Amino acid sequence: MDWLAKHVEEIKLGTEIDKFTEMEKLFSDAIKENNLEKALGIYENANKACIKSFEFHEVAASAFKQLNDRKTALKAYGKAIALEPESGNYFLRGSLYQRLKQYENANCDYEQCLALDKENIYSAICLRYGAYCDAKLKDKRAALAKLKELQQYLSKKEYEDGRFSYCGGKVSIPIIEKMITEI
Repeated sequence: MDWLAKHVEEIKLGTEIDKFTEMEKLFSDAIKENNLEKALGIYENANKACIKSFEFHEVAASAFKQLNDRKTALKAYGKAIALEPESGNYFLRGSLYQRLKQYENANCDYEQCLALDKENIYSAICLRYGAYCDAKLKDKRAALAKLKELQQYLSKKEYEDGRFSYCGGKVSIPIIEKMITEI
């Protein structure tokens, strides 16, 4: 790991912005090379160098998720949230928890996302995913409440057709009504 030690020393000489820029470039190169070990080393050194950019941790989380290192992705989302608690990162970490079948953690993040901004693009998705997590946790009352809130959300005039599309998926009032009857 001589290359890493060399770059860390060079980075220490620069300003905080230079540190961030250099770490980001090194990290990006490691991801492009699909080199998880190198990416992990750079990420650990970024943490040691106290990189205080939530964007860096956000990008790192997404990259680790793509590389199937979900444990490190969760840590990176946690660091991003600690630096800048924005709704998008809560949503993304919640969806990762959901994939890991950690439904309580997922629900907590979805609820935090909604608490921060009920009018963002993630709101409808958080309500749907939250209802799914509640159903998995056998909490029918909470699942129904979220689905009914989602139904109201989609009834707003900006969703005149009562539909919302996201990441290749769709939510519509008829779909929600069907989900409600199935619970």
